[in-house]
Amino acid sequence: MRRASIGTSTLDLIKRNPGRYRVESISARRNAAALGKIAREVGARHAVVADHSAYRELKDALSGSRVEAAAGEDALVEAAQRPADWVMAAISGSVGLKPTLAAVERGATVALANKECLVCAGGLFMRRAAMTGATDSSGRLRSTMPCSRRSGAEQSRRM
Repeated sequence: MRRASIGTSTLDLIKRNPGRYRVESISARRNAAALGKIAREVGARHAVVADHSAYRELKDALSGSRVEAAAGEDALVEAAQRPADWVMAAISGSVGLKPTLAAVERGATVALANKECLVCAGGLFMRRAAMTGATDSSGRLRSTMPCSRRSGAEQSRRM
């Protein structure tokens, strides 16, 4: 059985419902060729590769399209700040922290598939979400944060 990623599942939903969703921005860590192909398929307005070294490849993959290409951490943050009803935060690792926080700070509905945001900065995310009225459509903030407030062995057992 092939395990699908959150991003793949999200794209499948978008592709199965043409006209229902508009993709403002899409990102990937470093696979620029695949990102360029997907950005074209879903009609994204903006595509970001986190790894600066993959920028040229992304630019080439998007050549002749109207999709704006960008790279790096600042570009990921800018992507999360673009106008969108909701943000799928699925970038694994700490690279997803700043863009996800940017989406929370603008009050976006965030589908959180990146547990590092909660492990590394859960308290901060919860405070910012409360201040801005951001919504966690995945339920991950609500279900994980009570566990992360525990300490030591109790936290490990509960998680």
